[in-house]
Amino acid sequence: MSKLALAAERAQDLRAQLSYHDHRYYVLDDPELSDGAYDKLYRELKDLEVVHPELVRPDSPTQRVAGVRSERFAEAVHQRPMLSIDNAMNEAEALRFVERLAEDLKQAPGNLQFTAEPKYDGLSCSIVYQNGLMSLAGTRGDGFTGEAVTAQVRTIRSVPLRLVGHDKTPRIEIRGEVLLGRKEFLALNAEQDARGEKRFVNTRNAAAGSLRQLDPQITASRNLKFYAYGFGECDGFTVPQSQLAQIAAMRALGFLVAESACLVTGFTGLQGHYEKIAAARADLPFDIDGVVVKLDSGSYREQLGFTARTPRWAIAYKFPPEEAETLVEKIDIQVGRTGTLTPVARLKPVFVGGATVSNATLHNEDEIKRLDIRVGDTVMLRRSGDVIPKIIKVIQPKRPPGTVSFQMPLTCPECGAPVVREGEEVAVRCSAGLECPAQRLTAIVHYAHRRAMDIEGLGSGIVEKLLEAGVLTSIESLYRLTPAAMESLPGLGIVSANKLVAAVSASKGRELARFIFALGIPGVGEITAKDLASAFGTWERFRAAGLTELLAVPGLGPVSADSISLFFKNTGNGSHADELAAFVKPAEFLSPVSGGASLTGKTFVLTGTLSVGRDVAQAWIEACGGKVSGSVSKKTSAVVAGDAAGSKLDKARALGVEVWDEAKLRTETGQ
Repeated sequence: MSKLALAAERAQDLRAQLSYHDHRYYVLDDPELSDGAYDKLYRELKDLEVVHPELVRPDSPTQRVAGVRSERFAEAVHQRPMLSIDNAMNEAEALRFVERLAEDLKQAPGNLQFTAEPKYDGLSCSIVYQNGLMSLAGTRGDGFTGEAVTAQVRTIRSVPLRLVGHDKTPRIEIRGEVLLGRKEFLALNAEQDARGEKRFVNTRNAAAGSLRQLDPQITASRNLKFYAYGFGECDGFTVPQSQLAQIAAMRALGFLVAESACLVTGFTGLQGHYEKIAAARADLPFDIDGVVVKLDSGSYREQLGFTARTPRWAIAYKFPPEEAETLVEKIDIQVGRTGTLTPVARLKPVFVGGATVSNATLHNEDEIKRLDIRVGDTVMLRRSGDVIPKIIKVIQPKRPPGTVSFQMPLTCPECGAPVVREGEEVAVRCSAGLECPAQRLTAIVHYAHRRAMDIEGLGSGIVEKLLEAGVLTSIESLYRLTPAAMESLPGLGIVSANKLVAAVSASKGRELARFIFALGIPGVGEITAKDLASAFGTWERFRAAGLTELLAVPGLGPVSADSISLFFKNTGNGSHADELAAFVKPAEFLSPVSGGASLTGKTFVLTGTLSVGRDVAQAWIEACGGKVSGSVSKKTSAVVAGDAAGSKLDKARALGVEVWDEAKLRTETGQ
């Protein structure tokens, strides 16, 4: 095969890979590839097309701005394309960029002035203001047409809804990046964990997923920020020529801008600023992956112009991937809330990604086999915006002789019970259930969670103290706690002890769905727990259900049914659950009494304080076939308003949506 044919074959393969990963990232918000690995593929394709220009195709990822508009949203057409910028991956490439500009402009390289701004790791967005009011917000999309996310962007508090002093300005377009801070990212993933939902990979993935929610209320809850970096198409507004002046103008308009943006001279000034930002990167409140470098002079920018997809006067000077080599000194096993055995690599401490790392999860047995990780191996560790360290490969040439393949234990390292691996599951679990001390701690914390039994003040720290002191021996022993048994423990005291006992007592009589969810049955989240409560009505009927009855529950698949059946086949789990139920006496699932109206096909929104609580009100509505939503729209059938109802009630009135009080709800649901 000729060199050209080989190059053509490789280019075709690279195009297919990049298109696949573009789709996963921009459309599905579910990337499978790191930024560094993606950049490597992209640059290989770009280099092939430079050497063999005859291989360039219109559908090549190098010929367009990456990103595809989701069909879920209306179109947002960009009057001026939102182009991407080229990357400089190292010092030599950044130097070549400066030298090329100097040659084209016939200037001395040391005299060129650049603005240097952080390269935000978020989602690019355009916001259009007409006569001072926000009229349209759109994602970058393919650079020409993005997704209209106006309602979602309106919820970002750092975005002004009106530009003061511009009521007669026909059009001002601001472009910037939507970000999720590191602190907010950690909190969001904690919430995902608590709900049993998929974690976000990194802050950029989370920002994109948050902005592209169909329900703006969800976007509003994520505490996103918008940092402006430039102007788009404007009418009646004079955009300053200097980039630094543009940043000042955007700040004056009320936008967040990069406080670290500054003017640097020549490559020496540029490199010095790059190194300064790289050193401070770990301390920033948000993730960045490089420095954006732009010629400051507007006349120079006009003189240089654009290529088909990028400005010739700007680059993203990227930071190297945050990777380091280290040694696997040991592989330990941790036992989680549901009994899952998770292997964890104990590493020779190494500084990477702004922190010293000594542990990395290996996830499961299949992942260890895939990477063939062994004690004594030298491995490549990555810790970037994900925060969570990850071993990405074993450096085979450095493997010492005599290493052996890792084998998962046959018994639980915490209690000695046999481990099991059901069907095609990747997880290996301890068979002891709640009898296992390691599962007991996390199971109690889960049981007390606000979306489960909602026992205020019973966090992991308190639970650990109670278990260590022997005051708490099982989940059900929560209901035997006394203030006297706890008041002498460090950090408690009689006041805290009394509050905790009262909070435990208040959990008695909670709804059946909450109780089922609180048990921590693998695969049974909040929605499945509600389905089970609705299907069986009482704890006794649910507890007596066999596999056949479970499979008859609408929406319950065979995997979940098997998981429930296996949970109760464990005699320890069953006895703990039964004793808990005897203490709690879970409230029977509320269904409408005779005469209740059908609410099938109707959607309701609950707001304000209801005497029965929102969970009960929601149960009444769902029992009559209705649905409960978190936001008001023209499609809302009615808003049920309790005391101190707020903005949802105002919106309902503005849209002409019917408003019910609690008495009306009781009548319509037959309560």
